[in-house]
Amino acid sequence: ERELGNPTVEIDWNILDYSKEIPSAYGGNPNPWGELRAKAATNREDRKRQGILQNVPGYSMRDLAVAEAAEKVWHQLRFTVPPRKDQVTTPAAGGFATQGLGVNTPEYYGVPRWEGTPEENLKMLRAAAHIFGSPQAYVTEVDDHTRKLFYNIVRWEDIDKPYQDGKVWVIPNKCKWQISLVMKQNDIIGRSMTKVADSGPIQGYPSRFQETETYLAYDSLQVLMLKLQYFLIALGYLGIDENNEMSLTVPWSILNGLGEPCRATIACSPDYGLAIRRPVCMFTDLPLAPTPPIDAGIFRFCRDCGICANNCPSGGLSKEKEP
Repeated sequence: ERELGNPTVEIDWNILDYSKEIPSAYGGNPNPWGELRAKAATNREDRKRQGILQNVPGYSMRDLAVAEAAEKVWHQLRFTVPPRKDQVTTPAAGGFATQGLGVNTPEYYGVPRWEGTPEENLKMLRAAAHIFGSPQAYVTEVDDHTRKLFYNIVRWEDIDKPYQDGKVWVIPNKCKWQISLVMKQNDIIGRSMTKVADSGPIQGYPSRFQETETYLAYDSLQVLMLKLQYFLIALGYLGIDENNEMSLTVPWSILNGLGEPCRATIACSPDYGLAIRRPVCMFTDLPLAPTPPIDAGIFRFCRDCGICANNCPSGGLSKEKEP
């Protein structure tokens, strides 16, 4: 463990400030990316079609049917879990999440909300997370530094509940804690079909079937997110979910010790490696003891390893020794 706010990668908070210039991970991409994405989508659908016609392993009709089912369930859950209040936000977000439709709160029973010390609450959170299906839970304090991790579509106010002002997401100042839950990804499917095709209609690409494990993890994390939110609300507190629309989830995961930064540019867990998909990320006013960043040697190891970059089909990972 390291000191709070001091991960293995150096952070200059005088430079790092997403809130000044970045509107959203989804709504702020430059236009050329949109054109490239449309072209890539067309090519991808053509590969699928040829894979079906030629019965290519990993792209056969049966393989694609499994992957399609897992992917489309995630698409449905992404916009409906937790339930949304409106559709006025960035293109991919779908609106601010409601705060516990149908959840019986302390107010419903006419009793005081739960009160515990930050340390007691952290133990309680981890126990609940384990019951809900997550092996690990971590916490970051939301302070003047970490508020810089939010995009400029976020505004903070002294209010009781979050709301939207046009396309701006307004968060209560009292939400001073961020929660990360690990969603372990089953990597058996991916390990069985990792080879990149060296010929045929999908030359240069891995199996589409292996993406099934990705979408199954996304399916599960959306449900896990809903369980966490409803748990917090049932205790009498807020649970504001985050799907990368307000802030990237990776920096929080590095600051709270879920993982370390790595060459793959995401958080790498010392327990599960990269097989953690996107961690559940939620902001709350439940007082929690922050968990410190870690030094498992991952960041140092990645400087000299480079296996992922050398084997990346698109060449999208840096091969530099320094970040």
